[in-house]
Amino acid sequence: MAANGTEFGMTTIMVILLFGTNFFLYVLFQLIKYFTRASEVVAGGKEKKMSKPFVGTLDCFVNLTTELFWTGLILALTYICENHWFFEHSQKSYSRDLFIFVLILFFAYAWYTIKPIHDLSLLGREQTEEWKGWMQFIFLLYHYFHAEEVYNSVRVMITCYVWMTGFGNFSFFYMKRDFGWLRMFQMLWRLNFSCILLMWTHGNTYILYYICPMHTFYFLVVYCTMYVWSSINTTKWGIRFKLLVLGILIYIIWDINGGIFDILFAWLGTDSVIGAKSGSVWEYYFRTSLDHWSTFFGMIFALNFPLAEQYFRKAEGPPLYFASVIMGTVTIYWLVYYYPLEKMQYNLNHSYFAIIPLTSYIFFRNVTPGVRSYISMSLHDLGKTTLETYLLQHHIWLTSNAKTLLTIVPDHPWINFALASWLFMTVSKELYRVTMSLRGMVMPDDKNIAWTNTMGMGAILAVLYAGAYIMFSFSPSLIEIIVACFALSLVVLLYINYSARHIYESQSCRTWTNRAIVALALAFAGGIFLQMTFHPTPEDTAVAAAAVAKYAGNSPECLGAISQGHWVETRCDTEKDAASTAYCQSAKWVWDNADPKCPIKKLATSKLRSIYQAKKVLFAGDSEVRNVYHQFISILDPDYKQNMSALAKHGNLHYSAAFDAKLSVDFAWAPMVHNLTSVMRTALRSNAGYSLIAAGASYWDALQGKSVPYYQKELGALAAELNANAAARNSTKLVWMQPTVVVTDRLVTEEKRQYMSEAVIQKHRGAFLASPAAAAFDTIIDGTKASATKSSKPVDGIHYSDDVYEVIAHMVSNGYTLHYPALTAKSTVKKPYVPKATGSMSFPYLGALALGLATIMLFTIDSFLGIGYLSLLLFGRSYDWEAAYGAMHRKILDEEGGKSEPPVVHREVSEGDLENDALLDGKTQL
Repeated sequence: MAANGTEFGMTTIMVILLFGTNFFLYVLFQLIKYFTRASEVVAGGKEKKMSKPFVGTLDCFVNLTTELFWTGLILALTYICENHWFFEHSQKSYSRDLFIFVLILFFAYAWYTIKPIHDLSLLGREQTEEWKGWMQFIFLLYHYFHAEEVYNSVRVMITCYVWMTGFGNFSFFYMKRDFGWLRMFQMLWRLNFSCILLMWTHGNTYILYYICPMHTFYFLVVYCTMYVWSSINTTKWGIRFKLLVLGILIYIIWDINGGIFDILFAWLGTDSVIGAKSGSVWEYYFRTSLDHWSTFFGMIFALNFPLAEQYFRKAEGPPLYFASVIMGTVTIYWLVYYYPLEKMQYNLNHSYFAIIPLTSYIFFRNVTPGVRSYISMSLHDLGKTTLETYLLQHHIWLTSNAKTLLTIVPDHPWINFALASWLFMTVSKELYRVTMSLRGMVMPDDKNIAWTNTMGMGAILAVLYAGAYIMFSFSPSLIEIIVACFALSLVVLLYINYSARHIYESQSCRTWTNRAIVALALAFAGGIFLQMTFHPTPEDTAVAAAAVAKYAGNSPECLGAISQGHWVETRCDTEKDAASTAYCQSAKWVWDNADPKCPIKKLATSKLRSIYQAKKVLFAGDSEVRNVYHQFISILDPDYKQNMSALAKHGNLHYSAAFDAKLSVDFAWAPMVHNLTSVMRTALRSNAGYSLIAAGASYWDALQGKSVPYYQKELGALAAELNANAAARNSTKLVWMQPTVVVTDRLVTEEKRQYMSEAVIQKHRGAFLASPAAAAFDTIIDGTKASATKSSKPVDGIHYSDDVYEVIAHMVSNGYTLHYPALTAKSTVKKPYVPKATGSMSFPYLGALALGLATIMLFTIDSFLGIGYLSLLLFGRSYDWEAAYGAMHRKILDEEGGKSEPPVVHREVSEGDLENDALLDGKTQL
């Protein structure tokens, strides 16, 4: 919800105005198309393709509004999935077996779709699309399953994408030497069109979709590098010295730092925002630092590319075998000493050593013509929409900005996974198509048309921004925004009718436009009338706001939600776990409650100490209650050691807090309900001053009483005692703990299996809820939820591991705090926000190592870390620079010297055009 109380933020209103207005125009132009195209517009000719430049004809309006219509539908779907979906979003859950199973299935299918190709060049477009495809699949699966154990692999894959930014764009500017504004704008459109629309739709920040700002930045780095002193780009050594200067700048900014990064990027701001809790400067420093050498190495590879292709011809035989052994050895070294590092430690080393697996993949994927001659078509197809799949995963496949899962079929995770994946991939392909189609319309290769359209687009966005700004100030409803869309549509049609009469090719077109103007005018007038008639009064709004804000923590719904949740498997994060085992998996309890009016959560030690400051707490019951007692104290005091003596198991316990002399926690051994009744009588009548009493008993009653009626009789006596002391317990909150799930076949005696089975205990749970005692307790905790999926844990069928009792202890504390809103209210005194300082990922000596490696690659003119040059040198062979570059440079200079403005040829945008992370057109001529 926006800060002003409306559901829609200002940018969301702006998006609704844009695509709502377009919807009405789309309907109009579709009607005109339907009634006139067959006889008048097409006139027997071929229909225009959708990527033709927008020049204001009827066809252009039809195509433009159609593509914007589909774009609007996609954005609306993302908004619905995030905010108004049919089911609650699901939590991520990781299973290594299932994750690997999906990978095996996917790559088995990928192997099945392997086909021969004709392009056997090094890093051909088809091979590169395949490379992006399998990386993107693992990247997406990592996010969907929260597969933390493959994090380091995913980091390498992101490095590969950033490397491609340097490689592809350097290749283009090296060959084409096109540094015009249009080329730059076309690329920025490709990188940011979908990102900005999603950002506006959801009120997010640009940094949240960090791949886009990072690729944009590194594209501009390549552009500026190639543009400055471009006359030396085709010299043998001049371009290499220019790249060396770039490398030194990277080293100074990121590896020495010294505050330079903060100065250059101070405009990003240091406030905590969505996607950057530690401030945008820190977040951008973190993201760019992880890959600050990647684009640079991609540029060097592109510069050396002609000799990289030559290498595989010249190195046939012993040099290639030697290089393969060295490259393999270096890669194994990286796998053994760097890849297994814990996540945070790996991040610190990643930017300096990720070039090793990246170069190794390129080397071995292209080592022979036979290896290069086949690709997987399924991976190739997936690789075409990497940007769209990255963006849409935040809102369709995943939700809550990639934190939860979209739920289509509740309680059927694999059916849900299949359907959500189909929806996600279908929408991603469509978003890619409309992005490229709209780019071809708005920013075609004709500079005059592109400039006119760009200015027009800027004016439209300015008007929409102004309208959204004004509307946001009075918190509009969706109906009010739609009425504004009527007005904008009317204005647009009147403008077209006045200034673009040439688009009306028949009387029929003019007739439909006039009808639409009248209909929109009536709709706008009707909307204004309805709003004035039925608009809520300020008093109604105030009452509604008060109802929304009303605290509901102690309502039956909130108290019942305390017990509702599930376990989520997660990877251990501690260094101790990482060092002791290759993979560590633990579980985390997550409450299902999403209502902010029910503040149920895991309470930190500091919070619990504040809640129970100078208070007395009593736990009374059987061994299960005793286990909760121990975990309750362990949360309060992490240094607490349980008393495991035999006497302590069936006796009373007392804990006095060292950090609070007035805080105490007692345990009274009361295994049966009649024991509890006695404890309650003493505690309440003696004015012991307990703020919280947590109790529970049923196992011993089931075993000793051997009947539910006996249990009901004892519960009646307990209720009578509590009611008799109602006045004495006004300041005491009572919490009842229902027993956990019994694993019957693990009970150690036949008597227990007969009288303490899960079926019997379930009857006892029901008997308590139906008894008058239930009404005497303020909160009832259902322990079955926390233990249901842990049935493999209890050795004796009853007692669970500490994590289950820790969760129940948190439930007990929530059962207490929900009755006191002040205890759960957030402090109005905010701690001073201190943005995180940059510099923690800067290592001058490792940066010097990376710069030294880059220098070797630059001046040995070798793309394979100098290993290729060394292998040729040892066997008496060498690169032939003239054969690789001479003719190509002469062709580039000849074309530039006699270059005149070429005729504009409008063509449909191809699948690969302007893909920043693919090999661009210029590369194919290297």
